[in-house]
Amino acid sequence: MQGTKHHYNSLFKGFLLGGLLGAAAGTLFALKAGNELRSGIKGKGEKALKDTKQFYSDARAKAETVYGNARHRMIGDNGEKAEEWRFQRIDSPEEMVGEA
Repeated sequence: MQGTKHHYNSLFKGFLLGGLLGAAAGTLFALKAGNELRSGIKGKGEKALKDTKQFYSDARAKAETVYGNARHRMIGDNGEKAEEWRFQRIDSPEEMVGEA
């Protein structure tokens, strides 16, 4: 019983000491001032948002192309359902996307 209590006490002291040493090291080795760091984070956030919007735009255009191709294959040129295509087996997504 006494050994277990001593073990937890030592563990707590180790975490506390490690936290203090980590905070001190972080303060000493910090490369940027607060406003520089915030502006850097803001810039990276804006870039991530821009990249996300571009990815969304590209994915949407690709989805519209795939939808259009699939619709064209289902309906055909003359507006009637292409019954023979409906029952074809598609082995991979690449077959359905084709040249989209």
